[in-house]
Amino acid sequence: MFQFKKITAAVAIAALGLFASQAAEASTLQTFSFNWSKVPFAKTTTFTIGLGEEGTLSLNDYSGTTKATETGFVLDNGTHFTTATNKCVAGGGVFALGCNVISGLTANGTILFSGLGVGTYTLGIYESGVPKSGFLKLDLAVSAVPLPAGGLLLLGALGGAAALRKRRKLA
Repeated sequence: MFQFKKITAAVAIAALGLFASQAAEASTLQTFSFNWSKVPFAKTTTFTIGLGEEGTLSLNDYSGTTKATETGFVLDNGTHFTTATNKCVAGGGVFALGCNVISGLTANGTILFSGLGVGTYTLGIYESGVPKSGFLKLDLAVSAVPLPAGGLLLLGALGGAAALRKRRKLA
């Protein structure tokens, strides 16, 4: 009987370790590209972050006519995250609530938003005048959120295995 319990504890420990390592490694990257050749230009797209996931939105690449130009972007999921400037108001819709800007001075790889939780998001850009042509690429990295309970279960399984070993020595 003891042998069966020992094997069960070992299997539980191995399974929990495998589950924890898979959760930490699960990650996807999605790139959103916006290209325009005339202004005004407005375009939106949607993406979803699922249960147990977390997203980070960052600048991949931006091109305008000069370093001083800027383009407005919007992030909304029922809560409007981008309200730093009213540059995009003329775009209407989600843009009318305000936007943030990306400029030629914003470094590639800059994190724009992190910790994005479960939900469906609208992501868009609005360019009213300058640059008259350009492109903007944004990256969304979505990763699994580690479950804190998994660590507690692992510790509990290790403690149970130690208790069984101690009980065997006493017998």
